[in-house]
Amino acid sequence: MICLATHLSNSSSLKAVVKPQRLAVRKLYSQIHSEKIQGTRTLSVLIEYLESKKEELKHTCLSIVCSIRDIFLPMASTAETRVFFNKIAGDYSRYICEIPSDETIRRNELIDQTESFYVHAFEEAQSDLSPAHPERLSLVLNFSTFLREIKGDAERSMELAKDAFDDAAAELGIVAPKFDSVDSLPLSSSFDETFTIDADVSEQTNEFEEEDSKRILDIIRNTLKRLEMNL
Repeated sequence: MICLATHLSNSSSLKAVVKPQRLAVRKLYSQIHSEKIQGTRTLSVLIEYLESKKEELKHTCLSIVCSIRDIFLPMASTAETRVFFNKIAGDYSRYICEIPSDETIRRNELIDQTESFYVHAFEEAQSDLSPAHPERLSLVLNFSTFLREIKGDAERSMELAKDAFDDAAAELGIVAPKFDSVDSLPLSSSFDETFTIDADVSEQTNEFEEEDSKRILDIIRNTLKRLEMNL
């Protein structure tokens, strides 16, 4: 379990496979909507290629989610590993939700599934992990991204991230900035696209690196400031 958790948390492993697939899908969508290719044969070729890349991305993410849900989560024996695996399952389920689809019922089911993973992770993190634990903070960042970008729940997203920041800052002795506007959301397009935390998930210790926590808090604080300035 320890080796698997370390492997999954390594940005050069699973993310190295999925990130290029996500970028390819986004780039193809951008190209398809370019005025230069409208009405040309290139458009039909790109649309066909896009569909194949979407299916590839869905298959990869679904395989990861199913493996975590059916094999690794039942084996997780500590709160930290359960939080970690639920967060990872939520992340890769969210990547599927990001793909535009006409299958409304299926997409809603995926959104519910994604939220369930994040909620389970968040509830256990609140109960068993320190407010400044880097795994808890990284979960909040990704859960907040899901709430804003997939669920469209800006207020809940802001409250979740702001509360987490305040609690962690208090524990670490950091003075938290004041953000009074509900619209000043602590989110960019996706936090897991702008930073990587190589969490050392281990069942042998509950210790964590304070520097990891401070690094994540800096990301939240800087993004809050930037968004506040753009209001």
